[in-house]
Amino acid sequence: MAGQTEAERDDQIELYVHAFSREAFEVAKRFVEGEEAAALVLQAAELRARLPDVAARAREASEAYRADLNNTLSEAKLDLDYVLGGGDRPSSLRLAHLIAEDDST
Repeated sequence: MAGQTEAERDDQIELYVHAFSREAFEVAKRFVEGEEAAALVLQAAELRARLPDVAARAREASEAYRADLNNTLSEAKLDLDYVLGGGDRPSSLRLAHLIAEDDST
């Protein structure tokens, strides 16, 4: 955006990518907790369709931010793919912890 410093742009991109990732995790978390699967699969599909655009936005960030943003997007992708695969695909590490907790109760 015009008039924005590089640091402001990077901060804005970081917030955007992390918000997307939190949204993906929330869908996967609700799936693990047993909420209505069909609605969550639809929501995951909508988020998964947005992933290329979010990734393109992440590539606009400075090099120093990219490793974190790429990791964050990878976690989000794994969370969404887990839901879209009906729980039969590998999950992100953060979701794996939740699944382990759920299995132990």
